[in-house]
Amino acid sequence: MRPARRGARRRPGRGPPGRVQAIANQLGITERTALDRYLPDDVVAALADTLGAAGAACRDAVATTEPVTLNVPT
Repeated sequence: MRPARRGARRRPGRGPPGRVQAIANQLGITERTALDRYLPDDVVAALADTLGAAGAACRDAVATTEPVTLNVPT
């Protein structure tokens, strides 16, 4: 299953240029074409699974963190 079907999408113009973008620029193709043609589906699926699990772990950590009260001297 492709990452977009799992809800994972890259937002154009967000984040630093990465390896996929560098490779695409060297080949004179778009990032989408580089991903579609040069990365096997199993690698893309594994990446989507890993990112999804990391996102879920991050959301769980944020949801279970207890509030902290800071006493600020006035």
